[in-house]
Amino acid sequence: MEINNEQNSGRKMSEAEKQSVIEKLWLIYFNDTLYGKGLISESERNRMANKIHSRKPSNQSR
Repeated sequence: MEINNEQNSGRKMSEAEKQSVIEKLWLIYFNDTLYGKGLISESERNRMANKIHSRKPSNQSR
């Protein structure tokens, strides 16, 4: 049975980290959807993908 990195390191993901991952997944989904529907070009999709992947986590205080 494989143990994931979160369990292996003994460190739990904070709510802010979870939110950041969720936001990044949505951005990737929308970027791919726009490209799939032909609303943006491949170069636009690639530029946006680079921005999404280099995006810093948002600092949200709740």
